[in-house]
Amino acid sequence: MKINKLGIINKNAIFNSVVLLLSQRNNPLTNSFIFGDKQCLEVPIYNVFNKCVNKEKVNNLFSHFFKDIMSYLLRKEVYLYKTKLGESEICLVSKSVINLKEKSSYLELGNLFGIPKCCIQRYIQDGNKDSDSFVSAERYLKQINKSNLEDDPFGVIINKEIKFSSGGGKYNFIPCNPKCKKALKSKNKIDNINREVLEERGIL
Repeated sequence: MKINKLGIINKNAIFNSVVLLLSQRNNPLTNSFIFGDKQCLEVPIYNVFNKCVNKEKVNNLFSHFFKDIMSYLLRKEVYLYKTKLGESEICLVSKSVINLKEKSSYLELGNLFGIPKCCIQRYIQDGNKDSDSFVSAERYLKQINKSNLEDDPFGVIINKEIKFSSGGGKYNFIPCNPKCKKALKSKNKIDNINREVLEERGIL
């Protein structure tokens, strides 16, 4: 698909991104989006561009094409919300997102992801910018150390040397505290959907 004489979409990137998402069907977040009532799913996109002059234009075309492919494959209407990272990931949303205001985008996107409001507000309070969840992850792990919990139920991981976090482990959010009842309820819901899907496939 030619954009101009100097830039093309890497078609392999579209194929690889589709394969990546579908191969993650044993992933709790993917299962809860495809089979459950989770309304939003982040989709990483790798190697999208190949000598592009107008990356924004190419990314728009790629994202919408990818959305149409996933709507067809999943047999459900999905909509597109591009994250601030833009070039590296998009969000598939199972309902139309209209007029997301910048100031409330964290809260509205958090609601789409099924994250408890108290956890979203704490994330905002932590002062995170863009997709940087390191501050929240560090705060959360300090709470774990001060609690009586032997293990972290959400699997949050950080690397202090490069100030990187796993962004909330396999549940894709960082709770306001390790014992938050609403966060644990969301976790259990995702675990139950995943267990049902694995049982249906004879994996469990």
